[in-house]
Amino acid sequence: MAGRPPQGPALTDRLEGPDDAKKRLKVILETISGERTIEDAAREIGVGAARFHELRREVLQAALAALEPRPAGRPRKEEPARDPRVAELEEQIRELSLEVKAAHVREQIALTMPHLLQEAHPEDAPPAAEKKTKQSKVLDEIRRDRKRRSR
Repeated sequence: MAGRPPQGPALTDRLEGPDDAKKRLKVILETISGERTIEDAAREIGVGAARFHELRREVLQAALAALEPRPAGRPRKEEPARDPRVAELEEQIRELSLEVKAAHVREQIALTMPHLLQEAHPEDAPPAAEKKTKQSKVLDEIRRDRKRRSR
C-alpha cells in the first residue's frame, strides 16, 4: 500500500481544545476503530458503560450535524427589525405621490379642455362674465404653479 499510514484516533492530538476533551474523543474513536473495548474505554475516562455509550452517541451526532451540506458562500445577514414608523412614513409617501399624480392629471385636463370647468347645471350657473372669470382664475393659478415648479 502506497502513501502515508492512517493516523486514526491519534489525529485528535492535533486538534485545538482542552487535553481532557481530546483524550475523551481519542478513546471514543479507538472504540469505533476497534482498537479498544467499551469497558476499557469507559474505565479510561472514568465513566460507566452506559454513560460511555451516551457520550459516543453525542459525539457521532455532533459530527453528523457538522457534516450536513450547507449553502455555498457566506450566510445572509439578518436585516434589523424595521421601525413601524418607517413603514407608516413609506405609506404616507405612496399616498402623497398618488395625490401629486392625480393633481398633475387634473391640471393637464384643465389646460387642454377648459370647457370642462364650466358649471354642470346651467340653471345654477352664474352669468357668462362670471364663468369666464372663474375659468381664467383656475387656468392662471395652474400656469403660476407650473412656472414655480419649472424653476
